[in-house]
Amino acid sequence: GMTSARYWGDDPSQACQYANVYDQSSKRINNFGWEAHACDDGWVHTAPVGSFQPNAWKLYDMLGNVGEWTCSAYAKDYDGAEQRCSNK
Repeated sequence: GMTSARYWGDDPSQACQYANVYDQSSKRINNFGWEAHACDDGWVHTAPVGSFQPNAWKLYDMLGNVGEWTCSAYAKDYDGAEQRCSNK
């Protein structure tokens, strides 16, 4: 039922409180060439789990620069392989 762009609202200057984003510290090191958030989340690369404020349902890490890390191989259709780590 939310209507905002992000779960904390529409203010991008609050991004560093809620997510690991391309911010000022990352810009100093990586300088990707696109606009960085005008804040500093304290992490240049990935951040430890639970480093940022949770959403309204107390879920952490639902937005940021790493969506998901898995050990399973990609498959277009779920066939059970997603439940096992890949040796590839």
